[in-house]
Amino acid sequence: MKHLFTLMLAVLLGMNTALAQTDPIDEIPRQRYGIDISFCFVSAFPQSEFDANFGQNILPGLNFDFSFTPAQTLPFWKMGLQVEMLFSRSQKDNWDDIKLKTRTDFISVNLLHRLMPIRQMNVKPFFEFAFGINTSYTLSHYRSKSGGFIDWILDDYYGDNMVTVKDHDDISKNISVGAGLIIRKNVLVSLKYNYAADMKYVSPHSITVQGNDVIYNYYNSPITLLSISLGLTLNTRQVQRQ
Repeated sequence: MKHLFTLMLAVLLGMNTALAQTDPIDEIPRQRYGIDISFCFVSAFPQSEFDANFGQNILPGLNFDFSFTPAQTLPFWKMGLQVEMLFSRSQKDNWDDIKLKTRTDFISVNLLHRLMPIRQMNVKPFFEFAFGINTSYTLSHYRSKSGGFIDWILDDYYGDNMVTVKDHDDISKNISVGAGLIIRKNVLVSLKYNYAADMKYVSPHSITVQGNDVIYNYYNSPITLLSISLGLTLNTRQVQRQ
């Protein structure tokens, strides 16, 4: 935890440096409102007990959020919805002479609050916090027939030829806090710490196949993650002006 706060402090110091690069106040263009839409690739690093139980050092994923200014008297405050999906590697087992795949995904849906300067900057810092729910979903499945290109892209996770052998899901309260930078209006990079209260989940590496039986070994712990996001952000006013 000490290393986490050190890293957060370094980000905040970087934000302070960026603030020093602002334009003179009389050259600041009028603040544009509208909806901010962001799409990012995520690398999440399990922490503490979750790291020891899950057995995967990095969870890749996707993050999508949209936010708006709820009050023009508080233009530095953005509020909206944030959805993040994290994926585990697939575990492959031989089940009744059929190739069985098991994967655990985590999906969080949060109410997002983001604070940032109203000035136009080449490098604009922000601070965010969010709260909502986090779900874990484990699925063991096989293909009933050969799939095409779309099935290959989706790893046979969806579609008519996917047959579920066993699954598990759980849900918990979730909270996250982070900081980041918006570079030249459109590039977003952020560092975030996520905590979900005790949740029951399955590591894909801990399942046991015995004959026709698929046995899940369950873990129960908080879901703690330190994640880095990199992606693009757009404001709807920017799109209208183009």
